[in-house]
Amino acid sequence: HCPCPQRNSSFWGIPGEAQAQPGWIAYQAIGMAVRLIHMGKARGLVTGPISKENLWKADIRFSGHTEILEAFSRQFWGAPYQAEMLFQFNRFRML
Repeated sequence: HCPCPQRNSSFWGIPGEAQAQPGWIAYQAIGMAVRLIHMGKARGLVTGPISKENLWKADIRFSGHTEILEAFSRQFWGAPYQAEMLFQFNRFRML
């Protein structure tokens, strides 16, 4: 069971406007994924787009996935994280 609010809920605010709650949920979800990897319960992480505006509305001052992952890796492993990102669209792949 997902405790997240449903899409038609008033929780999400006005469509098209940046909101703090979705930014906070995105940040917490990435953090939980990193925790699961650290605990050995997951072996990888796949993310979709996140709204930088929503992150800022939630007072999360990272510019995106890479910086968030760097911070969580320092928290769990105590060492800087060298980001390796893979972009894939159909047959186009970029690392």
